[in-house]
Amino acid sequence: ASDGVVDALEAEQIAAQVEVVVEKEAALLTAFKAASPGISDDLSDEQIFIFAVGVWSRKVRDFALKMTSVITTGTSKLRMKCILSAITSVRDTWSPSAMIQIEHVKYAVRNWLSIEICFLMGYWMHGSIFSRFNPTMAATLTLLFVKEGSHVVEYEKSTHRLLGVSLGNSLPILVAGVTNLFNCNSYERLLFQGGSIWAYGFIWMFVYFNSDMWGYVGCLIGGFGVYKLMEPCSEGGSDSEFISKYIAIGNVTVAILLQAILHALLSPQALCVAASRSCCASMVSAFEALFNGKDLNGLKAALDEASMHLSKAKATVAECEPKMQFIRGRQPPFKMDLARTTILNLESLISEMNLIVTASENWSALGSLEADSGQAESIGVLELLARMPAMKSAKDEMMPSVDFLAEVMPDMLANVPLAEDGLRDVRVSKELECANALYEQLAAAAGSLPTQKHTELTDDIRMRLSIVVRCLQNCALYLGRIEERCVTESAL
Repeated sequence: ASDGVVDALEAEQIAAQVEVVVEKEAALLTAFKAASPGISDDLSDEQIFIFAVGVWSRKVRDFALKMTSVITTGTSKLRMKCILSAITSVRDTWSPSAMIQIEHVKYAVRNWLSIEICFLMGYWMHGSIFSRFNPTMAATLTLLFVKEGSHVVEYEKSTHRLLGVSLGNSLPILVAGVTNLFNCNSYERLLFQGGSIWAYGFIWMFVYFNSDMWGYVGCLIGGFGVYKLMEPCSEGGSDSEFISKYIAIGNVTVAILLQAILHALLSPQALCVAASRSCCASMVSAFEALFNGKDLNGLKAALDEASMHLSKAKATVAECEPKMQFIRGRQPPFKMDLARTTILNLESLISEMNLIVTASENWSALGSLEADSGQAESIGVLELLARMPAMKSAKDEMMPSVDFLAEVMPDMLANVPLAEDGLRDVRVSKELECANALYEQLAAAAGSLPTQKHTELTDDIRMRLSIVVRCLQNCALYLGRIEERCVTESAL
């Protein structure tokens, strides 16, 4: 199917491989039933691995069946899905709710303000390196938008931007200085100018694709410089020509410095703290939905929101390094170790919670990958857990740690003084003490469940219950690590 079309022969080959996967799944299911590991802590990690294999194989199998159905169901449905996807993308791009988000407004204002100031300077200022009606500064910034995404204050990126654009305007002057030594109509000039254009583009394109550190600089040097090598011939070059080029370099430098100053007015540390605080607040909602036992979709939505905020925190934390600050002043150094430890454990925490969602979904209701409505149907795992007395104990153990994560940790990152008893009640427990009781209660409850007649390994309710409890144990571990780091940080 490398040609983009699945013909009948390829569909038969795919279907044959799907049957092989189904046979292997059936053999694994038979072996699992024969082993009958039950609901216990001893083999919970092994059950997670087996469940992951089952989920992965089912997703691959569903995708393969979807591909083979193209030749039988036609392409009209796929065309309609493509059209609907395009319509959805356009609607999401121009959605008022997305455009008025505070972070997006900051992004738009930051870029507009720098371009507008440069436009007014180019329109009104005259003298020194400035001349009226000069679009150079504003036009340059339209090509150097401060990226949205994480809305980070990129001190290093601003330095690279200044270096790349400056060299992109300067290096062609040096090349042109040699090119102008040749007669405009000579073959020597033709060969030298053509070779220099090729070499210039090759070198900086190679740097762009090959260097992680200097790739962006190489892109700017190549993009801003290569077209200047194609300027019309001038015998020897006049003083006024070189003066105009150096004036342009001065204009570009002023524009980039102005953009960097406006960009730096928004502290990256404040962004990191705000993103971490929002992520922790979403985690509180996620745990509340989990212990409620009746809101699987609310749990998914809270985790999606937490993941979004965590990605912003991860993008901003590198810019919070104290060594990246131009002037620190009286501001205390940012707690990098606490921030990195928190982000790392939050990432693991969200992964464990997402696994709980996967183990709680009714996969039979989903059908296949194509039937993805965005709404999850519970298979009854969370409801059964909510009825266990040990689950209430788990809530009493974990929720204080979750509340600590949302209330105390962000304040410590922001260097907000804590109350005298702010860390007095922190347990710093990395274990879920009621886990064994929860395993026992679920094993007893599962014994009274009707005998399951399922053909999918992922539909085994006992395996799913073991996975959820194991994930809760891991969540307690990651929450304890964050608490431990906060206590250590407060003692420094």
